[in-house]
Amino acid sequence: MISTKGRVGMGDEKTRIAVLSSEFPPKWGGVGNGVFFLVGSLADEFHYQMDVVTRDMGPSMREARPPLPKGIDVHEVPFTKLPMYFATSFGKNAVEWMIRGGLVWDLCHVHSNMTLLPERAYHAIKERMPIVSTMHGTWMGERSEMEMGDVSMSIQGVNDLAVMYVSSRFDRYEDYALELSDVIVAESKREEEALKARASKETAKRMVRIPPGVDTERFSPKWKDPGLKKRLGIKKGELHLLHVGRLAGRKGLDTLIEAYDRIVTEMKDVKLVVVGKGPREKMLRKEAKDRGFEDRLVMVGSVPMDELTAHFATADITLFPSKWEGFGLITLETMASGTPCVATRVGAADEIIEDGSSGFLVDVGDAEAMAEAVARFARDDEAIAHMGERARERVKSTFTWKHTAERYDVLFKRLLEEGKRGI
Repeated sequence: MISTKGRVGMGDEKTRIAVLSSEFPPKWGGVGNGVFFLVGSLADEFHYQMDVVTRDMGPSMREARPPLPKGIDVHEVPFTKLPMYFATSFGKNAVEWMIRGGLVWDLCHVHSNMTLLPERAYHAIKERMPIVSTMHGTWMGERSEMEMGDVSMSIQGVNDLAVMYVSSRFDRYEDYALELSDVIVAESKREEEALKARASKETAKRMVRIPPGVDTERFSPKWKDPGLKKRLGIKKGELHLLHVGRLAGRKGLDTLIEAYDRIVTEMKDVKLVVVGKGPREKMLRKEAKDRGFEDRLVMVGSVPMDELTAHFATADITLFPSKWEGFGLITLETMASGTPCVATRVGAADEIIEDGSSGFLVDVGDAEAMAEAVARFARDDEAIAHMGERARERVKSTFTWKHTAERYDVLFKRLLEEGKRGI
């Protein structure tokens, strides 16, 4: 059984945190990426012992896991390999493993909504330790901008159908996280407001906002690769625009195409590079052909991480036209790479980007404003470079993983040292 005995103030013994996340590298989803760098910073900078409980993805995935800093142990549990149900089956098995595992923890950190716990699990854990739940968006928000056009004949397409038509059955699990956690962490102001509108007034008092960070070494201008431009067919003097993300309708691809159509009407020396795959890939290609700019659209599909960092660092401007995001890590990754971003006001974009200084903000669906933002400085290499420098400095000053870990360290200490069941 899990002991109720705390570790704070016990000499040199580390505070031990149980981290429940169904995603963890080498599964590099948005949540897995964030958990990897957060636990690394907490272990390295603040000397926590982090026990990450995650899905058993098999021997080949296990062997591909990157090296972990000292102070991090990974424990894998089985799960049901079905869309949506993986989140609840993993959550149930993770908690059962904790209860019978014999280890002693001081606090449990749950990463929702990719991890969903049954109601009784919260009660079982809270008898022993505080629970912090970080809400990485919600299924309610995710499905709000989905359409049938987002569905493809693929495994991901089945997942999309599940989000559209099955995920509402799992809303109650998100409600458990909101109502039964000691502290709820929202990653953006916009998401915090959405969660407060959904929760009780008492629950709203237990919410804090802690944005995720970005690895400013992994995403850095130093990975700029002139050879990449050549391989992409981008000639000297051509404006290099970039879009990164899953090719689904809710990512604002209709806005992207319309904005780019306006851009190429005014400029001939410009190319758009699209990194990612998804159900709207054929639509993008067809639209480009119908509008007459297929020779100025370069679609490269999914790429490994080292190539992705080169794309971010090498482009002149990144376009981020999404319709909905829980946070929107793309904005941080491109800015950390020294490449300015023109983004819609979704997720935390308007908390990250200083409009007109470290990037540009436009309303959702406003293709004309996105095109105009590009035109404002598209022919001025010096202006692009200066905005990219300001973008990177903005990220380094506020949005590194060290900044994020510092905020969690303060939160954890308040819960543990003061013995609170809330904030």
